[in-house]
Amino acid sequence: MGTANSLKAKNRPYLAAYGGLHATAAAWVVLGSPVDPEAIGELAVVDWTKAAGTLVVTIGVMLLNGLGDRKLKASLVFWRRVHPEPGYRAFSEHAAADPRVDVEQLREALGGTLPQEPEKQNAAWIQLLRKHEADPAVRTNHGEYLLFRDLVWLSLVAATLGGTGTVLLTGISRASVIYLLVSLILLLLFTHVAASHGVRFVGTVMSCATPKREKAAGDSDED
Repeated sequence: MGTANSLKAKNRPYLAAYGGLHATAAAWVVLGSPVDPEAIGELAVVDWTKAAGTLVVTIGVMLLNGLGDRKLKASLVFWRRVHPEPGYRAFSEHAAADPRVDVEQLREALGGTLPQEPEKQNAAWIQLLRKHEADPAVRTNHGEYLLFRDLVWLSLVAATLGGTGTVLLTGISRASVIYLLVSLILLLLFTHVAASHGVRFVGTVMSCATPKREKAAGDSDED
């Protein structure tokens, strides 16, 4: 979808900044301490080689971010291998759980029945998304979900490549272990946030088809 592509483009600076933070942390681990501007010229050649290796790992992380497809990233967020995206459970789980959605009005909007098969649920939800994707609340929730979903994937790649790279370059050290643990904590944190935004995104789209939407839309923008 064109909207998804534009939202991804808007999120790229945030993802790049996050990658830069990982690069800084990895360089700190590899060089053994924060770089003192007065001592930077005294760094051994091997230290610069290690720093260059860190840069290569960081570039690899950013490149691999584009290789993760939508289904794989959703699987990481929702811990589901089959039908991982929340649209597959839109009407059987998320509609009734979202106070912004009038289920009966939603049923009427979909022709009198709410689909229950995962594929049919996702197809019906996507039709609603295409109809309301320009809505400000939908765009906001969509962009937030895409951002944190990509941060989950980026965190996994960074923890894997960055953690392995720092250990190979410096050995198992206190700093490398801390780097890996912080990376894993960020991965779990972003997973939780991405899942919450994903479910809210699905609910926001469904709320556009119900009368309650006018009263609840403001809540969507404030959260």
